[in-house]
Amino acid sequence: MSLEDAFHNLQEEVNADPVQVEEARGRREMFQAAFAGEPDGVNSVPSGSLARGSQIEPINDVDLLWVYQPSSCADWTPEDALEHTRERIKELLGSESALVELFGEQGRSMRWVRETRLQNHAVKCFLDDPEDEDAFTVDVVPALARDPRGFWIPEKSSASWIETDPVLLIERVLERHGGYGEGQFVQLIRVLKRWSKDNSRVIKGLAIEVLALDHLPDAERQVALARFFEGALNHIREPILDPARLCGEVQPDLDRDRAEDLLRKAADLSARAVVADQRGKIEDAQCLWRELFGEIFPEPPGGCAKESDGNGVKATATASALGSRRRVQRVEEG
Repeated sequence: MSLEDAFHNLQEEVNADPVQVEEARGRREMFQAAFAGEPDGVNSVPSGSLARGSQIEPINDVDLLWVYQPSSCADWTPEDALEHTRERIKELLGSESALVELFGEQGRSMRWVRETRLQNHAVKCFLDDPEDEDAFTVDVVPALARDPRGFWIPEKSSASWIETDPVLLIERVLERHGGYGEGQFVQLIRVLKRWSKDNSRVIKGLAIEVLALDHLPDAERQVALARFFEGALNHIREPILDPARLCGEVQPDLDRDRAEDLLRKAADLSARAVVADQRGKIEDAQCLWRELFGEIFPEPPGGCAKESDGNGVKATATASALGSRRRVQRVEEG
């Protein structure tokens, strides 16, 4: 198996099932259609990883903003907004009869909202059994349009309205994806988010995406990943800020010591893998990537040592070495 094939298999492992993706979009569109007829609504705005194309397996929820006319709810408190949104969801989507009234006979084949729960910023809507640990939800955030762009959304914990602009992150991610190599930007974000998930989500998915905007370059896949880990390692002690500069840090509770340890190991393994590949030691490189990503990255036909050391190759690569597949600054033979 070539490295290209191994990375293809890795990508297949982290990508969400296309059937799940279509089902998630369909459920989100059901909420958008329900909101379209509301007299106090402006529009609905998809948000979250599905809107950015960076979702990974499994998809357990989708995010949606219901944007209200500020003039119709000027005296709302944050909890008023959440409660009003919950009541409208229950009335519009909370039974089969409500779906039939809204969508006609097609509504009989659709899932209605079985339970709603108020979260800090959203109404979590269960379309599956709430007791099922994999129950699918649609998380609806009531929002007020902000001038010139962005939104005010409720924060239950502080009883205040906060500024945010999730659309800007969507635009920046999709812009990078559209101009990135063969459209691999969001694909590599999925790989990085799966790496994070398999390491206890010390760095949350949203933080991974924001870091990727600055540190995942337009380069060959192995080099791009290695340079991401190197760049993220150098940045991890600094604040990871909301791209719109409205919400502050995207992960204020980040354990930077643990994150730094994980990134240092990943930066070392990925740099050594790039160097091994540059030297034509393909199986060594494959074993190093497998050590980084775990069993979801295929091992070569001959297998890998339990504790891989690059099969005798110890390498140190700098950023300039990673920038060129023909340059290696230092290789130490073990």
